[in-house]
Amino acid sequence: MLSPFDPFWPFRWPLSGDVAQRFFSPALTVNYAGDAAVEGRVVADVASYGRQIGWLNELVLALVDKELPDSHTVANLKGAVAAIDNIKRWHGTSLLGGAVTALDRLQAAHPDQYWSLLDSRVQRWTHADSRSE
Repeated sequence: MLSPFDPFWPFRWPLSGDVAQRFFSPALTVNYAGDAAVEGRVVADVASYGRQIGWLNELVLALVDKELPDSHTVANLKGAVAAIDNIKRWHGTSLLGGAVTALDRLQAAHPDQYWSLLDSRVQRWTHADSRSE
């Protein structure tokens, strides 16, 4: 990190200091088990997969050795579970709200397309229900 006065600032290379940024390439594909948006927020805001697995490993190994798990590890895991639940809840609410807003906008701007979309969805549901009987 640069100090308030750094006489060598002209000689610093770009990104040579403290950089904390996630870089994603369009060529890089990450296969998430669930919703990619939720998984991305969990990894970015809560804990990496490695950290989560580390906590679980510590707990399992303690239980295998018939010892009490480290209270700090248990607290970390409980905090992560609560944070992940909040992300899932927020994301679900956000998706529903976005869908309702989009449908309202579609109905206002293009009522024929709105009703056509709803009819096609109802037909799809009706067809799926008739196949399951």
